[in-house]
Amino acid sequence: MLDTTGPFDPHAEPELRGRAGQARDTLTGMLADSTYIQDSASGTKMLIKNAIESPSERSPLDRLQSVGGQYTWAGLLHFALIHTRETPGIANWIYEPGLVAGTYTYSPDAASDTFTFQHTMVPTITEAFEQLCSGGLPTALRRDLFSVWTGDAGLIDFGAIGAEVVWVDKVIRCLNR
Repeated sequence: MLDTTGPFDPHAEPELRGRAGQARDTLTGMLADSTYIQDSASGTKMLIKNAIESPSERSPLDRLQSVGGQYTWAGLLHFALIHTRETPGIANWIYEPGLVAGTYTYSPDAASDTFTFQHTMVPTITEAFEQLCSGGLPTALRRDLFSVWTGDAGLIDFGAIGAEVVWVDKVIRCLNR
C-alpha cells in the first residue's frame, strides 16, 4: 500500500502491523461513537497561527524531560513538523521522522533553541495548510487503510473484487473559494 507517508509492508514489520491494529481499533471505536470525520489540519493551523503571531511566547507543551521547560510557539511548530513521529496522534508513528525535513537543537532555555527547515519555508507551509481547509479525513477511510496495513483486510473483501481498483484519497476543497 502506498500512502502519503510512503510504502508500508505489513509482512516486513510485525511491530508496525501491531501499531496499525491499534490504530484500526481506535478508529473503529471512534466510528462507534459517531466520529465520522477527523480534522487533521486544525491543530497544525492553530500551531502555525500561534508561531507566527507569538513566536517567542511559551506554548503549553513541555520540552524533553532532560532539558525541561516549555517549547516556544515557533519552536513547537518546528519540532512538531520535523519530529512528527514523536508527537501524539493515531498515525504519527508512520513518519520518518516528520512532515518536514529540518533540524531542532535544544538549548538550556527554550528561547535559545535553534531550529530550521531544510527545504521549506514557513510561508509555504502556511499556504499548504490553508489549501487543506478543514483537512477532514473520513474515519472509515483511515480505519480501512489501517485494516489493510495489519495484513487483515477483513473489512474489504479484495477476493470478491473482479476489476482493477484504484484507491483515491481526495482532500475536500474549501467551499468558500
